[in-house]
Amino acid sequence: MRPVVEGMRLNWAGQQQKLAAARNGFACMDIHTHDSSGRVQKMTCIPLRRYPMWLATINPAKIPNSAVR
Repeated sequence: MRPVVEGMRLNWAGQQQKLAAARNGFACMDIHTHDSSGRVQKMTCIPLRRYPMWLATINPAKIPNSAVR
């Protein structure tokens, strides 16, 4: 989720709190993956079928780039 949120130029900390608060509603889960240097990273994921519901919670006025909006 973080790359998507940062791609829209939104604050990741705020979106992470939103996802954590509605963890069951969005069916969020944390997975562990390895980055390019081999370190273990925790990633927050939601199922693709829940993605449109999450997008509906975003206020388009808060997205600074009009092309992304």
